[in-house]
Amino acid sequence: MAKHLFEHMNEEKRKQAGLVDPEACMFNAEELNEFTIYDCPSRLRKRELILNKCRKAYVGESIVIKLMMRNPLMADIFINSIKLICRYEEAQAGADDFDQHERNIVLRSLETKEIILEISPRKTGKFIIERIEWVLFDVVSCAY
Repeated sequence: MAKHLFEHMNEEKRKQAGLVDPEACMFNAEELNEFTIYDCPSRLRKRELILNKCRKAYVGESIVIKLMMRNPLMADIFINSIKLICRYEEAQAGADDFDQHERNIVLRSLETKEIILEISPRKTGKFIIERIEWVLFDVVSCAY
């Protein structure tokens, strides 16, 4: 449906004599993938498409990840040094390949909080977000 609407809009642009370059009305692979995800009738297939989606980031530009953390306990918990652990697909990777923005939070009893984490790549290339790490009560190292 989204693809058909976009095609209709492009058809209207083409009717305007010479105002729009025909190449500007063509879809690229990323746009087609977005339409496929949007129009997908199966939740399982939509999830697979989203997981396999290739996202682009640029050197020095922050990548923002939002996640929800929930405290199921009847006591407050203190979470320190929440950070993303990333690596480049190539074999050698250094610890200084990314600028990290660590977070410290307190989750009150039975509270759910949205956490926003940022990371900035320092070089070009494909990378993978492997996990999220944090320290619970300044004692226990955790990862997900």
